[in-house]
Amino acid sequence: IGILTGLLDRAYALGFLLGEAVSILLYRHNESFWTEILHQGKTGRWTGMGTFAIHYAIMAAVLILCAKLPGIFNIFACALGLLIIKFSILLDAAIGRKKEQ
Repeated sequence: IGILTGLLDRAYALGFLLGEAVSILLYRHNESFWTEILHQGKTGRWTGMGTFAIHYAIMAAVLILCAKLPGIFNIFACALGLLIIKFSILLDAAIGRKKEQ
């Protein structure tokens, strides 16, 4: 984060930080939602569909905000920030599988 704010344009840093912050909040919400579902023991055909729809709507709203305010937030840096948690989970799964073999 320090490198982003010191070496890059402010819009890149703020876009990345906004995307990363929203990504972390959505991850925490997703984690608590599925933990609650597991504790209840009840699932249905559409369990989680509303949550995923809301998450994607929030991600779209953040990207629209970045598109409307290009002087403040860079949309591509924000998109990278939104995907950073997903990339880290995939990387962790790939490294974990490699260690198991």
